[in-house]
Amino acid sequence: MFHIVVNESSGNRSGEKTLRQVEKFFQEKGAEFEVHRTNHRGHCAEIVQSLTSRGEKTDIIAVGGDGTFHEALSGIADFDNTTLGFIPSGRGNDFARTANIHSKPLKTAAAILRGETTFYDYIQIGDKRCLNVAGTGLDIEVLERVQRKKKSAGRLSYVFALLKTLRKFRPYKMRIEIDGEKLERDALLVSVANGGYIGGGIRISPYSELSDGKINVVVINMVKRRVIPFVFLGFLKGRHLKPKKKWFAEHYVCEEVNIVNESGVKYQLDGEIYQDMAFNAKVIKNGLKVFKPD
Repeated sequence: MFHIVVNESSGNRSGEKTLRQVEKFFQEKGAEFEVHRTNHRGHCAEIVQSLTSRGEKTDIIAVGGDGTFHEALSGIADFDNTTLGFIPSGRGNDFARTANIHSKPLKTAAAILRGETTFYDYIQIGDKRCLNVAGTGLDIEVLERVQRKKKSAGRLSYVFALLKTLRKFRPYKMRIEIDGEKLERDALLVSVANGGYIGGGIRISPYSELSDGKINVVVINMVKRRVIPFVFLGFLKGRHLKPKKKWFAEHYVCEEVNIVNESGVKYQLDGEIYQDMAFNAKVIKNGLKVFKPD
């Protein structure tokens, strides 16, 4: 039995269309399934928590965007008995890019029905979990701008919001501890990555792998305003970690990282914004069993 947990409003309601396609496909293939629709923030996590608390094998398919996938991971109560599948239907689908999950729902559904599984790492941050990328700094302001818009064009919305935010930005004072090594930086942002992409396809962490037992930390430092266009272009193209760019971008690979943003208390996990939390992160190696993508 597959439990399909769907956010029908994801991707400007593309989740609803995706669900209809998947339902029809599963019916044609004779697959047993039950649909659970979410109707408020946190509902996906509540549904998954209820389904995985029964001490029995549970196969869950999350249909939605990065926020839905984040909640599905966050709700798992029994990792030993749970297998999670992902069918992307969001605006950005950043985790799906890293995991090579097909953008066509029926191809992804077919891969799930084959039943092959693998394991991914995830990031534990206090009592919260992150599947893709977490962090703090400029990306919080950008996300808040994007979320204020009722309709979004994915990466384009993120880019426009980033441009507007950069016009009046101030550096953030960060205290960072990476596997015990302490740093202090005036930074634009710090990203803590299991996956590679944010903002609908911006490759913030080009060297991330989902099953290497490591966290990738990317620090984008404060720069002079006259070089912002060069930084911006390099960032959009995922070239900010090239050797010639090391003067403004730093990259670390670790298993634990703690961050204090002294200029604010907001952090994002998979694009979901949290307030008043301690950012003490560690990798959980191969902690999540998933259906292997095509």
